[in-house]
Amino acid sequence: MSRSLQQVRGSYESVRSRFSESLIRIHQSIEESRRNEARVEDLFQAWQKKWVRKRTQIKSRLELIEQQLDALSTGESPQPKLSVVGQSVAGSNGPTLRVHG
Repeated sequence: MSRSLQQVRGSYESVRSRFSESLIRIHQSIEESRRNEARVEDLFQAWQKKWVRKRTQIKSRLELIEQQLDALSTGESPQPKLSVVGQSVAGSNGPTLRVHG
């Protein structure tokens, strides 16, 4: 029982086609992974830049609070204490800070 040349050629083409399709899918997956990696890297860099600015703002605000507390304190009275008395609400400037003498 021998197979005809046509059958062998058809079988070869079928295997070749499946192999090519697999290679194409692998290549597409690799390309998609590279694009996703680049997108994630861009998001991370944007996040870092944002928080560097926020860190600078927080540092400046804390230094200002320290200066104000130093100006409020006198040699006779105890050091004023800073307390947070409210929580930030969307659209507000943040929690309310109150100085207690």
